[in-house]
Amino acid sequence: MARDVKAATLASWDSALRAFCNWLEGVGLLVKNPFQGRRRPKVRREPKRVLSPEEMTKLLQAAKKNARCKARNVALLALMLDTGLRAGEVASLKLTSIDWEMGIVRVEDGKTGMRFVTVGLKALRCLKRYITHERKGSSLYLFLTPRRTPMNARLISQLVLRISKRAGLGWELRAHRLRHSYACGYLSGGGDLFSLMRQLGHTKLDTTAAYLHWTIDSLQKANVQYSPMSRIQIPR
Repeated sequence: MARDVKAATLASWDSALRAFCNWLEGVGLLVKNPFQGRRRPKVRREPKRVLSPEEMTKLLQAAKKNARCKARNVALLALMLDTGLRAGEVASLKLTSIDWEMGIVRVEDGKTGMRFVTVGLKALRCLKRYITHERKGSSLYLFLTPRRTPMNARLISQLVLRISKRAGLGWELRAHRLRHSYACGYLSGGGDLFSLMRQLGHTKLDTTAAYLHWTIDSLQKANVQYSPMSRIQIPR
């Protein structure tokens, strides 16, 4: 518990250890609970940066600069920005995972088991272009390397970081931040929490609700709309 890690990680460890020690004490294997009376670690909720629509466009444009894998890179980014899939989930997709008529992707190795996510027409067009014009190999997996082997989560994460640097965003973009950008954009565009929860594969609504006030812009918009000062007139 004294390790130099992020506050959120420390809080997660604290919660797990508390539950374990409570169980040990309950079954009589622990005489004194070391967490009794101990303060829980404080977690500061700081706004995190997510991609704006303009930055998403820059990212997709930068993905096209690799002539050898242009269609694949665009399709991969478009899919992640349109579904919020994790890098590991994207790596697990197969050609048979996509229902082209319904616009649905079957995700089989998510943290919560198999689920279905919807994908829009723009992302589907990017995927079709990749499959028909560029993808080569007999592998069943959807996204392949130039050597025609399946991409894994690590390769996808490295690819996203490399493209973000090429796009000149001015900050390092990690693959998981695409998921966060999708969630924040979904809510700011008028999407509801329950459908977003299904799309992201969350089991608790609280996890999805954290995206409501993730960015400074969303906090400012909410304050302008709901602050009591917006409904009163200041005397002159």
